[in-house]
Amino acid sequence: MKEKEESLFPFSIKAGEYHTMFRTGLKWIIPFTLSAVFSSMMGKYRYIAFLTVTASVWSLLLRNLSKRMVEIKFTDDSIIIDNTIFPMKEVENYYTCLPLRKAFMLRLQTKDGKRYIYYIPVECRNKVEDYMAKKAFLSKQKSDNFLCYSHYVFVLLSSILGALLLILMSKYNLPFQLIK
Repeated sequence: MKEKEESLFPFSIKAGEYHTMFRTGLKWIIPFTLSAVFSSMMGKYRYIAFLTVTASVWSLLLRNLSKRMVEIKFTDDSIIIDNTIFPMKEVENYYTCLPLRKAFMLRLQTKDGKRYIYYIPVECRNKVEDYMAKKAFLSKQKSDNFLCYSHYVFVLLSSILGALLLILMSKYNLPFQLIK
């Protein structure tokens, strides 16, 4: 049994920090919406243009997010997040949920009140939860609904921005001027 425990720890994971991902997503809403609106005005090729242009902007966003991933290393006596060491005594509780299909959210709260929120690949969820259970951290049962559903803000904002663009363009007859 001791050999099995030693093989589990230490392990490291690439994760996305929540606030960095949220800010990056907000910066990319305008280019994504503009590309969707303008590519939808391409006449009979609008569906092909819409899919290719928005997919390329989406892939640029994902590539930008993947460059900003941090490494989380779980050791026997601490959690090391991007070269910052958090001893076990500092972590007060944790919370996990599955807002996305490919990533789950891990929120760590330290005793000084700071919260650290990361998106970690789903394949590592059992490993992380086993680690937290073995280290006897409190699992906070109160759900953070805003954190769980905050990724829908991007869809809502881009839909509102796209609708505003289409209304303004139809009011000033811009789509017809751009196509001609």
